[in-house]
Amino acid sequence: MDTVAGKRKSGGCPRVRVKTALLVFLLLPAVGFCGCTNDDKGLSGIRETRSDDVITASEATSFSSPVEPNSDCPEDEDEFGNETTPEGGDGYGSISGMVRVRAQKVMAVMRDALSGVPEQIRQLPLLLGYFPGLKRTQEEIPESRQFPCPLESGARSPKNPTSVHRLRPGDIRVVGAIGDSISAANGAMASSEDGLGLNFRGVSATGGGQATWRQYLTLPNILKVFNPNLKGFAKKSVRAPMDSVSSLNLAQNGALDEELLGQAKLLVRKIKADHSINFRKDWKLVNVLIGGNDICNEYCFIESDKDSPEGHRRQLELTLDFLKANLPRTFINLIHVPNIVHLRNMKSIPVRCYIRRMIFCSCLFGGADKGKADSVAKMVQGYWEMERKVASLPKYETDEFAVVLQPFFDGLIPPPLVETLFGTSPDLSYFAPDCFHFSQKGNAHMANALWNNMLEPTGNKSTPVEHNLLSTFHCPTKEAPYFFTRKNSLNFLRSGHQ
Repeated sequence: MDTVAGKRKSGGCPRVRVKTALLVFLLLPAVGFCGCTNDDKGLSGIRETRSDDVITASEATSFSSPVEPNSDCPEDEDEFGNETTPEGGDGYGSISGMVRVRAQKVMAVMRDALSGVPEQIRQLPLLLGYFPGLKRTQEEIPESRQFPCPLESGARSPKNPTSVHRLRPGDIRVVGAIGDSISAANGAMASSEDGLGLNFRGVSATGGGQATWRQYLTLPNILKVFNPNLKGFAKKSVRAPMDSVSSLNLAQNGALDEELLGQAKLLVRKIKADHSINFRKDWKLVNVLIGGNDICNEYCFIESDKDSPEGHRRQLELTLDFLKANLPRTFINLIHVPNIVHLRNMKSIPVRCYIRRMIFCSCLFGGADKGKADSVAKMVQGYWEMERKVASLPKYETDEFAVVLQPFFDGLIPPPLVETLFGTSPDLSYFAPDCFHFSQKGNAHMANALWNNMLEPTGNKSTPVEHNLLSTFHCPTKEAPYFFTRKNSLNFLRSGHQ
């Protein structure tokens, strides 16, 4: 006959498991985590370090989050079953080795304690926003690794080109960005709620130039390698909506289509006012990304066609017409609005993320109505179609002005699920703490994809989803040394040369 004492002796009481799990959970932050490829005690092979309140990365992962070897973790057990480390044969050759080994033992206890806990209870830490080891920054690329593209010849034209169809990376002298919070890198370096709402413009994929490509991969940081005299990128993160360090990254949180023209006018004024720029002769690159806020918070509440795909087209044309008439020698990257509908399928995210999403995108997350999500999906497709039409208009392809659609967001899908000690969760390392905007790591992957699109022919551009940072990184070649436009794309597809 089973008795209470008998049950306790067998260790079968779920209440004991829950108490043990909660106790270890409370102790874990003081111990830390170690993700090891040869040990399933780790948490997705991810760890986090901090320096001067800025998260620095120790591992770059793809959207599929592969686990890479970690030299800081204990190595295999010896023949007697003892854990070994590089510092000492028994794992205690140094204080750090001892801490790592004990951390593994704590995690082993926790894993056993959680084995009998129901999934709903086990996921409570995730729902409360506890993601130990979550790292939202790219891995710093070591000095021993060379820049992916050769710079000896062909990176810059011998003379400043007179045609946008013969524009090399090193010919770009000025870079700017207009649009919404995606380009402003809202919350990109935030590690908690306190950092949300801040614009970390210096790490923006389209307009940031903080540090170098080794720390923060951005399009301006890539261009700086080809032309160290590049101007216009944001230098650091800012708390104010706009200040001097924003430079020509003029994107604004919450910006709508109708505000894009005002940003374009400000861009032209600021370039004209900078006496270090030759307004007439220097080549400018302007990144345009807008439309997400119209889809998220406008079209389902305002009875007009202002936020329809047709309205999106009108505002884009007004802005591009102005830039064509007032900004000579300009290459425009028109970037597809992100497909936000995929975010609806992300489960097991912190409660605060559900709340923030209802604020950021009420048309999609304001209710559980599937029809609403379907409606938003149709709007996104409509916006994409209009962006394709605008980019193909002949009036935007002259010798000194070109608009090129960069469609890498076509391939955006929800992040993969990863296994943690607290259950299955989406890989949130690509997002800010609001699970909506992109983290610095997400911005780095955006920059990588945008750069690749610029070096791919129109009509044959990639929409990458899963790849490690820099695993695919295009370079100018002898046959295709220029950024692709519609005109030189036709030449290249016909003859193999631009």
